[in-house]
Amino acid sequence: MHLHGGGWTIGRPETEAPICRYLADNVGVVVVSPDYRKAPIYPYPHALEQCYLVLSWIASGGLSSALQHSRIEHAKYLRIDPTRVALSGGSAGSNLASALSNLCVTRPLPNGATVVAQALLYPALNLAVPYEDKLAQVDPARVLPQWMSRFFLRAYLPPPRSVSDPFVSPALAPDAVLRALPPTIILTAAYDYLAQEADEFAAELRAVGVAVRHRRFEDVGHAFDGIPTSDRRQRLLNSKARDEAWGMVAQVMRETLL
Repeated sequence: MHLHGGGWTIGRPETEAPICRYLADNVGVVVVSPDYRKAPIYPYPHALEQCYLVLSWIASGGLSSALQHSRIEHAKYLRIDPTRVALSGGSAGSNLASALSNLCVTRPLPNGATVVAQALLYPALNLAVPYEDKLAQVDPARVLPQWMSRFFLRAYLPPPRSVSDPFVSPALAPDAVLRALPPTIILTAAYDYLAQEADEFAAELRAVGVAVRHRRFEDVGHAFDGIPTSDRRQRLLNSKARDEAWGMVAQVMRETLL
């Protein structure tokens, strides 16, 4: 199940069609990319709980039943194992994917289903770190506008809010939860103020025994695999990083799902 980004406030699953098709074609799996309720009308935990319901529907056989009765050609011939699911996402989508993995440890899925892998692209994992501290680690001219970043956080977590909630900041989950997480791939970008917390999370997972693959891509920024740019050189760098990143995600999914 792949979750789109957009600061929990914007975005649609259709924008994730390229990576979803890539994973379906190159891994040989059914990829579900649901929409979810957006802040500020629906702040935390609406999106997380809605995504958990979709995951529970898959685990309970709802997707298998839908495929069997689908009017899409050949859909009824697809065979899936609803007890083994993987999660992926970018930016706010990877925050939700990581939070879902934590949630599935403390609130097991029905039918004995388990999350067997998670792929986190340029994820937001520790919202408790002050924005100013994050910004100090990068060139402010290369990241999202400050007003936009602040809006995303305030919309998703209006006062009173708890940025230390492990389902808001998945990196702050207790070790007992982290140890139970599945094989994880974390991909970050050098020109992204979220990179440091994700890099630290990768090290933290390794320290508690989770199988982790981690890479920081140089010369690219947040959402390098999707946000367009008019700079030709940057487009080439983004395309190269995208191809490598998606290939790494597909490899992890093949190893864990097939």
